[in-house]
Amino acid sequence: MTSYILNGSDATSLFNTYRITFNNDGSYYSEALFVSGDNQNGGDWIDVLGNYSITNQSSLMLQNTAVDYYNGNGPIINSDYSTFAVSELNNNSISIDYSHGSSTVITSLRISMYRP
Repeated sequence: MTSYILNGSDATSLFNTYRITFNNDGSYYSEALFVSGDNQNGGDWIDVLGNYSITNQSSLMLQNTAVDYYNGNGPIINSDYSTFAVSELNNNSISIDYSHGSSTVITSLRISMYRP
């Protein structure tokens, strides 16, 4: 990840690791590890599983199916969703801007990532 701008504030430095894997079957898997080692839910990593769709390489929809906070409870069902406008997409990088979703906490989010 090269940048994570949440609600207008640069939160990139809060993450040790942030990865998303998009699979050919339309599923995705994301994992995040905060520098502090505390995910605010009793664990360290946060893994999110779900499904995605890309429309005309300009819109990305993420529909969660489960979240695992690594707190000993295992994955829990989660149906949050987010839609992003894709501002850059090529074989090596993606930049996305939050359009709307089910979160009441996120007002804006810009994520830029590259493939190492």
